[in-house]
Amino acid sequence: MSWQGATTDANVPEVLALNRETVREVLLGLRETHGDPSTGRWMSQEDAARRVGGITSRSWQRWESRERTPRRPNLEAIAEAFGFPVERFYDDEYEEATATASETTNDLRELRTEIEELHRKIDILLNR
Repeated sequence: MSWQGATTDANVPEVLALNRETVREVLLGLRETHGDPSTGRWMSQEDAARRVGGITSRSWQRWESRERTPRRPNLEAIAEAFGFPVERFYDDEYEEATATASETTNDLRELRTEIEELHRKIDILLNR
């Protein structure tokens, strides 16, 4: 089959955004985070794959070693099993964007509080 006839379950920007190193870092981080804190041992690749279901420990190993790149359905299954947004796999700046969004939300809350205080002061002045 030629490249023109190839089918894929991902669009071009998605494939470009998916970075094998980012995938590796996320997978390693999941195994470290979900390991046994009493012993300091990481979760095994086999246990991680089992937790997700529908993937093999060999696939997990290939993704961690950057030998292969998981397809979108596998990424979605991993994200769901471990409770985080699938976008974390696609953008190296995801964490930064999340932090920026959080800061913006806090800024908006502070602004709203200031506006409410100004409204109270205006009401006091108008009712004198």
